[in-house]
Amino acid sequence: MDTQLFLKLISNLLDIPVFDGTDMDETLKHIEENFCINKTLQPMYTADALHYLIRSAKPNVLYEIIDYLNISISFFIFDSKIFLLGPYAKGEFSESAVDELLIKNKLPSSMVMPLRLYCTKFNIITTNQIQNTITQVLSALEDTTISFDYRRLSGFIADTSDINSDEKILLETNYSDIYRRYDSENRFLNAIRLGDIDNVFNAFSDMAQNSFTALATKEVRSYYLSPASFSIIIALTRKAAEQSGLSVITINNITQKYVQRFSVNNNKSHQNIIADYIVELVNAVKEHRLAYASYSKHVVKAIQYMDLHLSDPITIEDIAAAANLSVSHFSRIFKSEVGETAMSTLAKMRCKKAATLLKETNLPIGEISSLVGYSDNNYFVKVFKKTYGDTPSDFRKRKPKNP
Repeated sequence: MDTQLFLKLISNLLDIPVFDGTDMDETLKHIEENFCINKTLQPMYTADALHYLIRSAKPNVLYEIIDYLNISISFFIFDSKIFLLGPYAKGEFSESAVDELLIKNKLPSSMVMPLRLYCTKFNIITTNQIQNTITQVLSALEDTTISFDYRRLSGFIADTSDINSDEKILLETNYSDIYRRYDSENRFLNAIRLGDIDNVFNAFSDMAQNSFTALATKEVRSYYLSPASFSIIIALTRKAAEQSGLSVITINNITQKYVQRFSVNNNKSHQNIIADYIVELVNAVKEHRLAYASYSKHVVKAIQYMDLHLSDPITIEDIAAAANLSVSHFSRIFKSEVGETAMSTLAKMRCKKAATLLKETNLPIGEISSLVGYSDNNYFVKVFKKTYGDTPSDFRKRKPKNP
C-alpha cells in the first residue's frame, strides 16, 4: 500500500492530522508537544502513555482515546504499520463542563479561555466517520474488503512508570456495535433537528443497518416493518423535531396521521409510510428553520400561537401572553424583529389562509371570512384587498397559483 497516499487521503477527507507511526518515538513526542495542552486533563496524550497503549494494540482494531476535554485520538495497526489520527473533537465545547473539570482537578479558572481556544480549533468528527473513511480508503487502495473492530479505551493512565512490564496489557471492551449504532442514531436525529432532507435517509439507513449488524438482509428490512420499531422511530423523531423549535401541535398532526396510516396498511406498505413520514417531518422542520431562524423564541411562540388560532378572535394581549411577555415589551420585540406589528402579521396570515381557500375550494366568501377569524365580512374584504390588491371575489376569478 502507498502509505503516503493513504495518509494524504485520510487527512484531506476528514480534515484532521494523520501520522505514520514508523518513527514511533518522534511521532509521539510531536503529539505530546503540540496537542497535549495539560497533562492533568490529558494524561493519555503524553508520549509515554500513548506508547504504552499502542504497544498493547492488536491489528485491524480501531482504538479511540477520548480525554477529559472530549478531544480524541484514534490509532490502528494495519499491514504491520501504525497509524494515528487526530486530535479531533467529539462534541461542542462546554464551558460549564470545563469549569467543573477545573474545580475537580484544583486548576485555576483562568485556564477556561486557553482551553476554549484549544478545543474549538478541532473539527467535530464522529466515530462512524472515522471508521467508514478508513475502511473505504483502505478498500480502494488495497482492492479488497477491509473491516475494523472498534475499541473505546477505558480509564485514564496517569503514570505508567510503576507498572510491571508483564502487566502492561491493554484493557479493552468490544463496544463496536453499541457505539456504531449510537453514532448512526445521533446522525439521524441531528438530520431531523436541522431539517436536512439530503442526508436524513443515509443516516436512517445506517441506523437500521447498525441495529442489525449480525443479522441477514431480510431481518434488516424488518426494521422498517415492525410496529414496535415504528413506535420507537416516532418517539425519537418527535423529540428531535421539537428540539428544532417546530410547534408540538404541528409535530403531533404529522405523527398522528402516519401512525393511523401505519396501523391500517399491510407490511408491504410500511416502508413507504415511514419514508413519507420522515420526508414530511423533516420538510416541516426545514420550513420552520427557514421561516424563524432569525427570530427569538418569544416571537416564534407568538407566530405559532397566531397560526394555531387564526379562526379565533385573539387580541394583542392574548398573543403577548402566549409569548410570556408584557404587551409593551412584546410589541417592541416583535416589531424590531419582524418589521411590523403582531396584528399586521396576524392579518397577513389570515389573508394568506383565505387566499388558499379561495383558490382551492368553492366555499362562500362569507364562510371563508369566518374561518379565518373575521366575523365582519366587509372588514375582511377591506383587509384582504389591502393585502392582495384585489377583493376576494376578484382574486377567486383569477385563481393565482401562489397566493
